[in-house]
Amino acid sequence: VLAGAALILLAHQLAKFSVDPYVLYLLITAILLLAFSLILHFGLLSISAGMWRLSGVPTYYLFKTPAKSKTLNEFWSKRWNLAFSEMTSVAIFRPLKNKTGPGLALMIAFVFSGLLHELALSVPVNSGYGLPLLYFIIQGIMVILERVLITYKAGFLQNTVLSRIWVFFWIVVPMPLLFHAQFINDILWPLAGINLK
Repeated sequence: VLAGAALILLAHQLAKFSVDPYVLYLLITAILLLAFSLILHFGLLSISAGMWRLSGVPTYYLFKTPAKSKTLNEFWSKRWNLAFSEMTSVAIFRPLKNKTGPGLALMIAFVFSGLLHELALSVPVNSGYGLPLLYFIIQGIMVILERVLITYKAGFLQNTVLSRIWVFFWIVVPMPLLFHAQFINDILWPLAGINLK
Protein backbone atom coordinates (compact mmCIF):
# COMPACT_ATOMS: atom_id res chain seq x y z
CA VAL A 1 0.00 0.00 0.00
CA LEU A 2 2.80 2.39 0.93
CA ALA A 3 4.75 1.63 -2.26
CA GLY A 4 1.62 2.34 -4.31
CA ALA A 5 1.02 5.60 -2.46
CA ALA A 6 4.65 6.59 -3.05
CA LEU A 7 4.23 5.93 -6.77
CA ILE A 8 1.11 8.11 -6.86
CA LEU A 9 3.11 10.91 -5.21
CA LEU A 10 5.84 10.38 -7.81
CA ALA A 11 3.24 10.63 -10.59
CA HIS A 12 2.04 13.95 -9.13
CA GLN A 13 5.59 15.29 -9.20
CA LEU A 14 6.18 14.10 -12.75
CA ALA A 15 2.95 15.78 -13.89
CA LYS A 16 4.61 19.14 -13.12
CA PHE A 17 7.43 18.59 -15.63
CA SER A 18 7.42 20.30 -19.00
CA VAL A 19 8.49 17.51 -21.32
CA ASP A 20 6.95 15.82 -24.34
CA PRO A 21 3.28 15.44 -23.29
CA TYR A 22 2.91 12.04 -24.93
CA VAL A 23 5.97 10.59 -23.18
CA LEU A 24 4.81 12.09 -19.88
CA TYR A 25 1.32 10.65 -20.39
CA LEU A 26 2.72 7.15 -21.02
CA LEU A 27 5.12 7.34 -18.08
CA ILE A 28 2.54 8.62 -15.59
CA THR A 29 -0.05 6.11 -16.81
CA ALA A 30 2.39 3.20 -16.35
CA ILE A 31 3.28 4.46 -12.86
CA LEU A 32 -0.39 4.83 -11.90
CA LEU A 33 -1.31 1.36 -13.17
CA LEU A 34 1.52 -0.12 -11.14
CA ALA A 35 0.60 2.03 -8.11
CA PHE A 36 -3.05 1.01 -8.04
CA SER A 37 -2.15 -2.63 -8.66
CA LEU A 38 0.21 -2.54 -5.67
CA ILE A 39 -2.43 -0.84 -3.52
CA LEU A 40 -5.33 -3.11 -4.50
CA HIS A 41 -3.90 -6.46 -5.55
CA PHE A 42 -0.87 -6.70 -3.30
CA GLY A 43 -1.94 -4.36 -0.51
CA LEU A 44 -5.59 -4.24 0.40
CA LEU A 45 -6.45 -7.75 -0.77
CA SER A 46 -3.46 -9.21 1.09
CA ILE A 47 -4.39 -7.27 4.22
CA SER A 48 -7.96 -8.51 3.86
CA ALA A 49 -6.76 -12.12 3.56
CA GLY A 50 -4.61 -11.65 6.65
CA MET A 51 -7.53 -10.23 8.63
CA TRP A 52 -9.69 -13.21 7.67
CA ARG A 53 -6.91 -15.60 8.71
CA LEU A 54 -6.66 -13.84 12.10
CA SER A 55 -10.39 -14.47 12.46
CA GLY A 56 -9.83 -18.18 11.88
CA VAL A 57 -10.96 -18.32 8.25
CA PRO A 58 -8.60 -20.44 6.12
CA THR A 59 -7.80 -17.97 3.35
CA TYR A 60 -4.84 -17.63 1.03
CA TYR A 61 -3.23 -14.83 -0.93
CA LEU A 62 -4.91 -14.12 -4.25
CA PHE A 63 -1.63 -13.22 -5.94
CA LYS A 64 1.30 -15.60 -5.62
CA THR A 65 4.47 -13.83 -6.83
CA PRO A 66 3.28 -13.42 -10.43
CA ALA A 67 6.66 -12.02 -11.54
CA LYS A 68 8.13 -15.51 -11.04
CA SER A 69 5.90 -16.98 -13.75
CA LYS A 70 7.82 -18.86 -16.44
CA THR A 71 4.79 -19.41 -18.65
CA LEU A 72 1.58 -17.57 -19.39
CA ASN A 73 -0.33 -20.63 -18.22
CA GLU A 74 1.46 -20.48 -14.87
CA PHE A 75 0.76 -16.74 -14.61
CA TRP A 76 -2.97 -17.01 -15.27
CA SER A 77 -3.70 -20.30 -13.50
CA LYS A 78 -1.31 -20.41 -10.54
CA ARG A 79 -0.14 -16.90 -9.72
CA TRP A 80 -2.62 -14.15 -10.73
CA ASN A 81 -5.99 -13.66 -9.02
CA LEU A 82 -6.26 -17.24 -7.79
CA ALA A 83 -9.86 -16.92 -6.61
CA PHE A 84 -10.98 -15.84 -10.08
CA SER A 85 -8.85 -18.56 -11.70
CA GLU A 86 -10.42 -21.20 -9.47
CA MET A 87 -13.95 -19.87 -10.07
CA THR A 88 -13.41 -19.85 -13.84
CA SER A 89 -11.90 -23.32 -13.76
CA VAL A 90 -14.78 -24.75 -11.71
CA ALA A 91 -17.60 -22.92 -13.51
CA ILE A 92 -16.34 -22.90 -17.10
CA PHE A 93 -13.17 -24.80 -17.96
CA ARG A 94 -13.72 -28.13 -16.16
CA PRO A 95 -17.38 -28.57 -17.22
CA LEU A 96 -16.56 -27.72 -20.85
CA LYS A 97 -13.18 -29.37 -21.46
CA ASN A 98 -14.62 -32.87 -22.06
CA LYS A 99 -17.45 -31.52 -24.23
CA THR A 100 -15.54 -29.01 -26.35
CA GLY A 101 -11.93 -30.03 -25.87
CA PRO A 102 -9.43 -28.25 -23.63
CA GLY A 103 -8.44 -25.60 -26.21
CA LEU A 104 -11.96 -24.32 -26.82
CA ALA A 105 -12.82 -24.57 -23.11
CA LEU A 106 -9.76 -22.46 -22.34
CA MET A 107 -10.75 -19.85 -24.94
CA ILE A 108 -14.29 -19.69 -23.52
CA ALA A 109 -12.81 -19.13 -20.04
CA PHE A 110 -10.67 -16.26 -21.36
CA VAL A 111 -13.67 -14.78 -23.20
CA PHE A 112 -15.63 -14.91 -19.93
CA SER A 113 -12.80 -13.04 -18.20
CA GLY A 114 -12.75 -10.52 -21.03
CA LEU A 115 -16.49 -9.90 -20.68
CA LEU A 116 -16.16 -9.31 -16.94
CA HIS A 117 -13.34 -6.85 -17.60
CA GLU A 118 -15.58 -5.10 -20.14
CA LEU A 119 -18.03 -4.53 -17.27
CA ALA A 120 -15.28 -3.14 -15.06
CA LEU A 121 -13.29 -1.09 -17.58
CA SER A 122 -15.50 -0.17 -20.55
CA VAL A 123 -19.03 0.13 -19.17
CA PRO A 124 -18.15 2.78 -16.52
CA VAL A 125 -16.78 5.11 -19.23
CA ASN A 126 -19.16 3.95 -21.99
CA SER A 127 -16.22 3.53 -24.33
CA GLY A 128 -13.50 1.10 -25.36
CA TYR A 129 -15.95 -1.74 -25.87
CA GLY A 130 -14.31 -4.89 -27.17
CA LEU A 131 -10.77 -3.91 -26.21
CA PRO A 132 -10.57 -5.70 -22.83
CA LEU A 133 -12.23 -8.71 -24.48
CA LEU A 134 -9.60 -8.65 -27.23
CA TYR A 135 -6.84 -8.53 -24.59
CA PHE A 136 -8.13 -11.75 -23.02
CA ILE A 137 -8.66 -13.43 -26.41
CA ILE A 138 -4.99 -12.70 -27.13
CA GLN A 139 -4.06 -14.19 -23.75
CA GLY A 140 -6.03 -17.36 -24.50
CA ILE A 141 -4.46 -17.74 -27.94
CA MET A 142 -0.99 -17.22 -26.51
CA VAL A 143 -1.54 -19.78 -23.72
CA ILE A 144 -2.58 -22.34 -26.37
CA LEU A 145 0.39 -21.42 -28.59
CA GLU A 146 2.68 -21.65 -25.59
CA ARG A 147 1.45 -25.18 -24.86
CA VAL A 148 2.33 -26.16 -28.42
CA LEU A 149 5.77 -24.56 -28.07
CA ILE A 150 6.35 -26.44 -24.80
CA THR A 151 5.30 -29.71 -26.44
CA TYR A 152 7.94 -29.12 -29.13
CA LYS A 153 10.45 -28.04 -26.46
CA ALA A 154 10.94 -24.48 -27.68
CA GLY A 155 14.38 -23.54 -26.39
CA PHE A 156 13.55 -20.07 -25.13
CA LEU A 157 10.84 -21.44 -22.82
CA GLN A 158 13.44 -23.73 -21.24
CA ASN A 159 15.51 -20.69 -20.22
CA THR A 160 14.28 -18.98 -17.02
CA VAL A 161 15.20 -15.44 -18.10
CA LEU A 162 13.82 -15.79 -21.63
CA SER A 163 10.63 -17.46 -20.44
CA ARG A 164 10.01 -14.62 -17.97
CA ILE A 165 10.60 -12.08 -20.75
CA TRP A 166 8.05 -14.02 -22.85
CA VAL A 167 5.47 -13.80 -20.06
CA PHE A 168 6.19 -10.11 -19.37
CA PHE A 169 5.93 -9.26 -23.08
CA TRP A 170 2.55 -10.93 -23.60
CA ILE A 171 1.05 -9.58 -20.38
CA VAL A 172 2.30 -5.99 -20.77
CA VAL A 173 2.52 -5.18 -24.50
CA PRO A 174 -1.21 -5.72 -25.24
CA MET A 175 -2.16 -3.95 -21.98
CA PRO A 176 -3.36 -0.76 -23.76
CA LEU A 177 -6.26 -2.91 -24.98
CA LEU A 178 -7.19 -3.78 -21.41
CA PHE A 179 -6.66 -0.33 -19.91
CA HIS A 180 -7.85 1.71 -22.88
CA ALA A 181 -7.45 5.48 -23.21
CA GLN A 182 -10.95 6.42 -22.07
CA PHE A 183 -10.61 4.38 -18.87
CA ILE A 184 -7.21 5.93 -18.20
CA ASN A 185 -8.45 9.47 -18.86
CA ASP A 186 -11.79 9.24 -17.06
CA ILE A 187 -10.99 6.87 -14.17
CA LEU A 188 -7.28 6.25 -13.57
CA TRP A 189 -5.88 9.79 -13.70
CA PRO A 190 -8.80 11.39 -11.79
CA LEU A 191 -8.65 8.63 -9.15
CA ALA A 192 -5.04 9.65 -8.55
CA GLY A 193 -6.09 13.31 -8.41
CA ILE A 194 -4.08 14.23 -11.50
CA ASN A 195 -5.64 16.40 -14.19
CA LEU A 196 -4.91 15.80 -17.85
CA LYS A 197 -3.68 18.98 -19.47
